[in-house]
Amino acid sequence: MKNIGEVKFNEVRQLTEQVNTICDFNAGIKTMSISINDLEDGSCDVVFGGSGSRTDFLRMYAMLTENLTKQLYKMHPCDCIPVGLQAAAGVGIAEGLEEAMKEGE
Repeated sequence: MKNIGEVKFNEVRQLTEQVNTICDFNAGIKTMSISINDLEDGSCDVVFGGSGSRTDFLRMYAMLTENLTKQLYKMHPCDCIPVGLQAAAGVGIAEGLEEAMKEGE
C-alpha cells in the first residue's frame, strides 16, 4: 500500500508528462522540470521532464543557474554560494556522464 507521499509524487509524475505532451505540440514552448521525493531509506525518487533542443536546454540551464544563484544569495549572502553551485554542478555532470555511458553500453 502506498503512503500519501508516494501517491502525490505519482500525481507530480503524471502532471510532468502532461506538460511535456503540451510542449511537444507547441514548438515555441520549452520546458524543463525536476521533482524529487525524499524516501525514508535516504534515497530519492526523481522525475525529470523536458521539451526542447540541446540549445534550449543549455539556455534554460543558464537561466536556472542565474535564478538559483540570486535566490540562494538573497537567503545567505556569502561567497560560499557560487562555490557550492559549482561543486553541485560538477557532481551532477560527473554522475550524468557516468549514467549516460552505462546506458549506452
